[in-house]
Amino acid sequence: MFSLTQHNRNSLVSDTGDTDHYIHPNTPNVRKEESLQPISVRVPNGDLLRSTNTFNLKLPKLKESDKKSHIIPTLKNISLLST
Repeated sequence: MFSLTQHNRNSLVSDTGDTDHYIHPNTPNVRKEESLQPISVRVPNGDLLRSTNTFNLKLPKLKESDKKSHIIPTLKNISLLST
């Protein structure tokens, strides 16, 4: 079972179940923009999390089209990278 407490502060975790990147606000990024159409993500415990912004991940080896991410502040200290 996956537990957020097992990861270090501001961890980036590969998640094969995600359809997009869901990112903690402190993750290194470029081109941050307010979400005009925020998304909602339901997590395993049933909570519904909402995005506030989008940005591109600051990962130079990724294609530009693969960098778009949704900031979800309630993720606490973890970011989920869709793989």
